[in-house]
Amino acid sequence: MAKLARQWTALDKAAISMLTRARDTDPRSLSYRQMAKIVGMTPSRLSGMFLQTMAPPTLDEFVDLCLLFGLRPSTALDKAMQEAAESVSPAGERRPVAGVGEGPTTTAQVTDDLIDRIAAHPEDYDVAANRDPNKEIEMNGGEGR
Repeated sequence: MAKLARQWTALDKAAISMLTRARDTDPRSLSYRQMAKIVGMTPSRLSGMFLQTMAPPTLDEFVDLCLLFGLRPSTALDKAMQEAAESVSPAGERRPVAGVGEGPTTTAQVTDDLIDRIAAHPEDYDVAANRDPNKEIEMNGGEGR
């Protein structure tokens, strides 16, 4: 059993947002109880996921829900990754990774763009684990930050 509850990441939120939209537009208007029977989860787990009051969905749960709503899991994951990348930026502004028909179109390309962005602006990201505090003291003339 996990010692700490898993935290919702931007990717988790984008994935459940996509599943929520698919659920809301599904012509069957399935209740949590009906969905639970189909995918093999409990109604309370489904409710907790959609309301983001429980742990984020596991990969199995995400795939099962994608299939339930007629989404291709790999395509849904690509879209969720792009949506998550667009919603998170170091300075707080929304910056799209790629627009429709332009820029990266695969998960690898989106990941490469994110790596390039971090490399270009490391000061905008938490990179404390990659810094040697002794080297910084030497560079600052023997003074700490």
